[in-house]
Amino acid sequence: TRTGYNFTGWNTSAYGYGVSYDPGETYTGNAELTLYAQWTPSSYTITFDGNGATGGSTASMSMQYNETKVLTPNGFYKTGHTFKNWNTMASGNGTSYADRQSVKNLAASGSGTMTLYAQWTPDTYKVHYDSNGGTGAPGDQTKTYGVDLTLSSTKPTRDGYNFSSWNTKADGSGTTYASGALYTTNAALTLYAQWKINTYTVTYNANGGAGAPGSQTKTYGIDL
Repeated sequence: TRTGYNFTGWNTSAYGYGVSYDPGETYTGNAELTLYAQWTPSSYTITFDGNGATGGSTASMSMQYNETKVLTPNGFYKTGHTFKNWNTMASGNGTSYADRQSVKNLAASGSGTMTLYAQWTPDTYKVHYDSNGGTGAPGDQTKTYGVDLTLSSTKPTRDGYNFSSWNTKADGSGTTYASGALYTTNAALTLYAQWKINTYTVTYNANGGAGAPGSQTKTYGIDL
């Protein structure tokens, strides 16, 4: 026996150029004889498992023991994910191989079938906060595909204004999000702080007299 090879018979030459004999055959010559085992490499098949892929395919490939080949390029795809590599276990806890990696002797015995499982990395998307005239905007967050993101509860500040909400448009004409709301869309996002200007009531008191003017409203930064 020989790991990765199949025994095919005997030969008077180590390289198989002499006289061949089958196992159990009768030897009739009257001379000493050395017979050399003859071998052919075993072959095995590498199959590829999409491991949750939503489409595509990757063709199987055949290899001989001690042969070096490049793995079939990945043809699978998975929505919202990026192909990472191949692994001998679906969980990713086995031996990893890169896409199109040059490999040799993946099947230890040199026979049978070897399955490689696609490994996937979820896509991520940046959520950026713009204080839109204020200060103290939250730091960027990362949204993972298929996982809801809780938006930051940190609120920026601005002199003379009260923070009201976030919006996908600086002028507030887009989609509004409250602080701490859930963001469920799988896409990058920039949120702009929305502000409500402070106002102040000016009240007149006749102080014992009559005919005081009605109250007025003073807006921050604007003379009344």
